[in-house]
Amino acid sequence: MIVQKPKKFNGILVCGEAPGAEEQRLRRPFVGPEGQYLRTKFKKAGINFASCFVTNTVHRQPFKNKYETLTQEDLDYGRLILIEAINEYKPNLIIAVGAKALSML
Repeated sequence: MIVQKPKKFNGILVCGEAPGAEEQRLRRPFVGPEGQYLRTKFKKAGINFASCFVTNTVHRQPFKNKYETLTQEDLDYGRLILIEAINEYKPNLIIAVGAKALSML
């Protein structure tokens, strides 16, 4: 599972679509180029990204980064983790990064 659980939660849950190569390699969400861009924008807005709960709709990199190659099992497991995170953390704000994340939410 690739999630970032904050030590001190700021009320924000960030949900992306799927891990990329860097995320898969480091087992951390949003550490690749897109994640660095997002972290920069959060910092500029004065939001501590490390205090957000960060996850994806699935927890393994899709074949050739094509979301459509994911199995129903991958999608169901990702949905379960997302529901559990929302129930546990009760975020004030959920940010969907990408159409697939928005659709699942």
